[in-house]
Amino acid sequence: MEQNNFLVGFLVCLVNVLLSAPTMGQLDGSDRLPSPAWRRGIPIHLVLIKEVQVEISLDEESIKKIKVLCGDKDIGRRQAPDEEQIQKTLDAILSLEQIERLHQIHVQQMGMHAILDANVAKAIGLNDDELSQVRMAQKIYFRDSVANVKKRDNALLSKIEATRGKVWNSIMTDDRKLALEKLGGKKVLLRSPSP
Repeated sequence: MEQNNFLVGFLVCLVNVLLSAPTMGQLDGSDRLPSPAWRRGIPIHLVLIKEVQVEISLDEESIKKIKVLCGDKDIGRRQAPDEEQIQKTLDAILSLEQIERLHQIHVQQMGMHAILDANVAKAIGLNDDELSQVRMAQKIYFRDSVANVKKRDNALLSKIEATRGKVWNSIMTDDRKLALEKLGGKKVLLRSPSP
């Protein structure tokens, strides 16, 4: 039951990102989905996870500043954070090495979905046509998955996933899978948000 709730929550979040306004990511054409927003800046949600804080050697003062910036209710800020201000503050708090490591961890967490980003796709050797195919397969997957949410038809969901998987597997060679894994850097096991 908990796994189903996580899956539905994950799908809803991804659909929201994919269906958001063009300002939420670069649009490369009408047949493509927006690039993931994390490529525009530092993936803030990762900085709030305890294991990531340890991995990038973030000190307590920096953690507190980030929580204030993000509107942590326990610290007192309740106003929605401004994205530009978040990026400026994080740029001031984090070193270039910490920022790079955050992007590596984000690639790990996104898994195969990371190839939807034009920068990641280019880095692993996808051409524009291949990226377009992957993005279209993902778009169809989400459309069909959302239509299936109320039905909760597991057999249909498996079929939807298999259809997307065929496209992804035809494009992702072993060399590209290895290149994607290298972009993620050293593996980090993430378990819980920071208290």
